[in-house]
Amino acid sequence: MFTRLDELRIGDYMYEKVFGRTLAYRIDRITVIEPTDTSKLRIEKGEDRLTLMTCTPFGVNTQRLLVSGVRVPMPPAPNPGQSDKDLTKIRQWAFILMALTALLGLLIYRFAPPFRAARQEAALHVKHRAPNASSPPHSRR
Repeated sequence: MFTRLDELRIGDYMYEKVFGRTLAYRIDRITVIEPTDTSKLRIEKGEDRLTLMTCTPFGVNTQRLLVSGVRVPMPPAPNPGQSDKDLTKIRQWAFILMALTALLGLLIYRFAPPFRAARQEAALHVKHRAPNASSPPHSRR
């Protein structure tokens, strides 16, 4: 079962390894069919086509999802240096986010003491308040 097959889109690539050789297929059809419909699974003359099939909707499995692609030359591999640049950008943004979070925490700490003191003072008043008649007996001093 292809759990994430529904995430593929037209124009995406699928790869299949056959006898140690990797073949590339570009997705050009995505179809949902009934389980008894085999018309979309027939061999098409003159085409080197790969079709993957799984049950859909996930968990219900009353239909079949077909993702089909035609064989294409192997697309060029992405530039390995690009992923390093992307990782550097992610690290920079993570550092900026952490610095802003720390700055926000310091600002809150700097300006929060008046609120903290007011809360502590209110707590003291509650603690020293005389019990009233409606309080349960075990809470009286």
